[in-house]
Amino acid sequence: MARAGRSRCQQGALARSHIVIAPSVTFQIPYFLILRNKTDWSVSHPLLRIIKAMQSSSTTQAVACSYGPAATADELRDIHRSSVIRHAGILADDKLSADAKIMAYFKDLRSFMENHQFRGCPYTNALSVSRGKDEKITQEVLDHKEFVREFFIAISGEITPSQRAQHVGEHLFLIYSGATTESQNLRAIWPIERALDIVKQILIEEKAYKKIETVSV
Repeated sequence: MARAGRSRCQQGALARSHIVIAPSVTFQIPYFLILRNKTDWSVSHPLLRIIKAMQSSSTTQAVACSYGPAATADELRDIHRSSVIRHAGILADDKLSADAKIMAYFKDLRSFMENHQFRGCPYTNALSVSRGKDEKITQEVLDHKEFVREFFIAISGEITPSQRAQHVGEHLFLIYSGATTESQNLRAIWPIERALDIVKQILIEEKAYKKIETVSV
């Protein structure tokens, strides 16, 4: 049950967090719990072990590219389910530092755009084609975008003091979204390369800020 005070977008995203591992095996990942309170889920939790085993950015990208530019609401939901597994796996990965995960995430975007003819984000594409007139598509887009925003906020909480996590995470989300859009528009990789430069600087600044905060406590 969604907590009181959640936005419609957050409520919808939470309701759609059912992942089918096999026809007879279904479980619900409370991913807002994972994102906001990662420590509540040990990396040895059996569900996260399954997620980590399945987690693959190439798998998510293959699902995203298996549909045309005008994906239906059901197709967008399929992509989102694969994306939930990928993102939960990234958060559960205890072998990489948070800043390494963030850099890898942007580098995956570069590979995705290069390998798939600069098709861009299937959610943005579907919303553009539908012109916002299909409520189901619009809701799927809002749910997914909110989910990715929450992901960036969660992972930012590992590199910066908690009170700055939302601020930094939303910056990363907007940088990622902008790089994706302009790479698609220009059919070029340089927007992602420049985004990587900006992200590197943010990570350096936030690590320095965190050290100052730690010393002052």
